[in-house]
Amino acid sequence: MNIDTTTNGLNSEQVEASRTQHGNNSFEIKEDRVLLEVLKEVVLEPMFILLMAACVVYFLVGEYKEDPHFFH
Repeated sequence: MNIDTTTNGLNSEQVEASRTQHGNNSFEIKEDRVLLEVLKEVVLEPMFILLMAACVVYFLVGEYKEDPHFFH
């Protein structure tokens, strides 16, 4: 299929050929997600777990030199 889109875009025949080959440019929306499910997904993300572990280590070590105004 030769597609020339330089001046006028696709003609109807090219659009149908593209839809047949690649499918429609759309997606179906899944069911509504419950807030607790979304929160669970976020908390179980590896990056979130890593950041929380780093926070715990930071506060357990007790060296707050990076920000002298944070703890008075």
